[in-house]
Amino acid sequence: MVLEAVVQALRRVEQLKSQLQNVENLLDSPTIWDVQQKAIELYRQVLLLELEYALDQKLEQDLWNYGHRKFISALQGYAKDKNNPRCSEAQNLLIWFLDSTSGFYVSLLGDVCTQFKLDLPFRREDSTFGLSWPEKRYPPAGAEKKSLHYICQHFLVHLGDIARYRNSLKQAEIYYKHAVTLSPMCGHPYNQLALLAVNKGDNLSAVFHGVRSIAVLHPFPVAAQNLDKTLSRCASAKIPLDGKHCLSGAELVSVFLKFHALLKCQGNITEAKPLIEIMGKTLTTLVAIKNFSEWKLVQMLVINIYMLKTAKEKQKELILDLIGTILSACLLPIYTMTKDSDLLDYSPMPSMKLTFEWITLWPSLLEMPGLVEKKQIQPGLCNMLDRLSKIVNSAEMDADFSGLALPEDKDIQGFLPLNDYLSKLKFSQVQTNELEIPKIRCASLLKVGESLVKLFPDSNSGQNASVVHEQFTASDFIRSLKDLSVSQQSIPDSFTIRNGSSATSPVHSDGNSWETGKSTPDSSGSRGSINLKCGKIR
Repeated sequence: MVLEAVVQALRRVEQLKSQLQNVENLLDSPTIWDVQQKAIELYRQVLLLELEYALDQKLEQDLWNYGHRKFISALQGYAKDKNNPRCSEAQNLLIWFLDSTSGFYVSLLGDVCTQFKLDLPFRREDSTFGLSWPEKRYPPAGAEKKSLHYICQHFLVHLGDIARYRNSLKQAEIYYKHAVTLSPMCGHPYNQLALLAVNKGDNLSAVFHGVRSIAVLHPFPVAAQNLDKTLSRCASAKIPLDGKHCLSGAELVSVFLKFHALLKCQGNITEAKPLIEIMGKTLTTLVAIKNFSEWKLVQMLVINIYMLKTAKEKQKELILDLIGTILSACLLPIYTMTKDSDLLDYSPMPSMKLTFEWITLWPSLLEMPGLVEKKQIQPGLCNMLDRLSKIVNSAEMDADFSGLALPEDKDIQGFLPLNDYLSKLKFSQVQTNELEIPKIRCASLLKVGESLVKLFPDSNSGQNASVVHEQFTASDFIRSLKDLSVSQQSIPDSFTIRNGSSATSPVHSDGNSWETGKSTPDSSGSRGSINLKCGKIR
């Protein structure tokens, strides 16, 4: 009975599809709307009755392309033509059709979940609320879970597209993110998130999501082309790099993207190399005054890892140099912390944890020039681990957090270069209490950090603890804090160096900040100290 119904529906839809090919005269062809309604209903029936077969035949794509996308594109063309006397009529028809299409996909998503008893995080199964519905006339054929997740993701992506066409960008983002949670290994929703980021002018997120759309098990075909377009725009960014101007967070991001654009799009190593030192100095200061979000640091790490994997040999050396520089820049401000507990909400912690997990997957990285030359990483790491050991008790250290997915892990789920690490995590487990996350992260970072220290070529030598950042000394750090003015931050007004000298640095702000990040003002006016157990500051 089911097979017969499916065969009849497919025969009929093939007849109607030929009529849907031509949508040039939508405003003067009332019968085309009747054809469209009949066709999408037949597609719906086949998807619900024989999902696996429908997916094999790519009927879900035909449903979108012939049943909706062609109509939307045609109406958008009419509405944009201001010389068309029926422009207003087309605009009203477009609004109606977008509402109708959105309603159709919301209803179809609900039908699939009900028909196949699918329980999703953002749409609970009806039985969860004690609801029950009569059985359908034709019971559906069995469907694999991955197929159900794929089709629901497909619906969510197009619901996001429709919201984007209606300029409801926040709603579109919600749909796309729901689509990501269903199937993190599929690149399509990441590409759509990249389009949203471009519309907002957030180039860092655009490049990040472009990378995510490519570096997955099922990449989106046009994502690489879209990524190149975004980077090409970033290559032409004009940023003051005279050495006297203190960069804001937004300018630092622009320098970072310009660096990768110069390497990937132009292969310009000469112009890209000087940008590394500039980023290191600026990032140390921004991190110290809590004016650079943890999310941006995670995005930058993911971009760096992907670019490293796809770069040529000479370019790889520069990217590794940048990764080492960023890591050093994040480790240095820890010396200035008065309280060890300040590490709990230190913004670089998530990105540093992921960096250490990545290096433990590829220990040979520590022998490559970009990281070997960063002699300050090992003592900085040891200093951080020493402080972490004072805030993580023995019970927390003994607890097994190895399978716990923290927020930064969930943000990069499906990212192939870190798949060996991510595949060990349980992403479907119960949500962890947000108040416990910083402590768990510190315990996890302590474990991976202790493993990493043993991988350093000279890990048995104790004298390395005296090495300080060679390119960015403590006096440079304090001088930059004096000069920098960003986003109304209250900077610690004195940094005491353990050799007896001190420097006072009151700073006022000018309101500049990167629009996608949230700064956390440090208004405590606390004093920090750079504690060096061995040696003097150079």
